[in-house]
Amino acid sequence: MILLKDGVKYGPYSYTSEEELADMVVEHYREIFGKNSLYFGPQTLKTRTGEARSDGLVVSLDEDKWYILEVELAKHPLSEHIIPQITKFSIAYDETETRKKIIGTLYTAIKQTQKIEDLHKILTDLIETQPTIAIIIDQKTPELNIICKKLPFPTQTIEFKTYTRENIGIGVHVHEFQPIFEKEIVVQPPKPPEKIPQKLRQVLDVAES
Repeated sequence: MILLKDGVKYGPYSYTSEEELADMVVEHYREIFGKNSLYFGPQTLKTRTGEARSDGLVVSLDEDKWYILEVELAKHPLSEHIIPQITKFSIAYDETETRKKIIGTLYTAIKQTQKIEDLHKILTDLIETQPTIAIIIDQKTPELNIICKKLPFPTQTIEFKTYTRENIGIGVHVHEFQPIFEKEIVVQPPKPPEKIPQKLRQVLDVAES
């Protein structure tokens, strides 16, 4: 597939690593999760079965939802990457102390940058609801669909593709993805054309003949 803009070609870009893709996702997280969303970097939680690590947490203030972020490359063994991490996170989430730690971490970070009334209660109510797993990947695969059905939380998957300008590379690029949250854009219908008085129409007809 290529993109063509003003006669200039853009071709598919292959990410060098999950970290590179993750950096691009973080750069554009508000376009993905909504303007009023907050991103928090990779989180590591201790569980009875070891440590659970995510690629970050996202709080959507528009949706009153929170997301566990997982960034993956399709060429990697997805079941070995996603299932163990999310399962461990689920075990950790079931513990009251873990939820308190998540609330405390988010509260401290948000309080430093924003003034939100009843912030602690808002976060408590939010974290007491199950998170959604947001899996952002360079290409959806049949394996991913199967994995998502086995995960303990509701899941949304997003393809995040990048195209680079021919003969230039990543220095000039465009991204393609479907936002998770996108406010509806209300398009006003065009105004009906004004009726031209019959006498003026006759004059115009004569002028055009």
